[in-house]
Amino acid sequence: SGDSSKVIFKKLGVGFWKNTMLDSAEKYLLTAYYIDSSDYEISHVLGQVYNGLKKYNLSIYYFYRVLKILEPTSMEINNVHLMLADSYKDDSLYKDAIKYYSKALDYKYSNGACLEIANIYDDKLKDYTNAIPYYQLFLENHDKDILRLDSTYIERVAKRLNWIVKNKNKKK
Repeated sequence: SGDSSKVIFKKLGVGFWKNTMLDSAEKYLLTAYYIDSSDYEISHVLGQVYNGLKKYNLSIYYFYRVLKILEPTSMEINNVHLMLADSYKDDSLYKDAIKYYSKALDYKYSNGACLEIANIYDDKLKDYTNAIPYYQLFLENHDKDILRLDSTYIERVAKRLNWIVKNKNKKK
């Protein structure tokens, strides 16, 4: 069934932390951390303990540990946001699609998500005012993504943006 000592030390540390007995919390949480440094909750509470102890360099270290431990999970969540957005788009639920493409963009810039939002606003919703910033964002950042697009495509996006800016207030 494994070593239960980590769980005991972790629970003691968290209990001391909740009761603002930070020195004791530190002692038990560090013991739990040395048993299992991959447990993000231990690092998270240690970050808070060290913040309370005004040991900010250690607080920062443990909060970064949490980010490092959770990074694969965050990437998977981002991928699910993209897949969810694609499903909403394919089902013509465009506002929901935009919501989840935006969540993906909040996590990490991608040409695909940015252009999907721009295209939905432009082509599906005819909301040119909201399409403009996403086309601009793409043109400013297209070279920062792993997904590289050819210069002809980028030029077409720039032409489309220019056309929208000139014609967005004209009646169709």
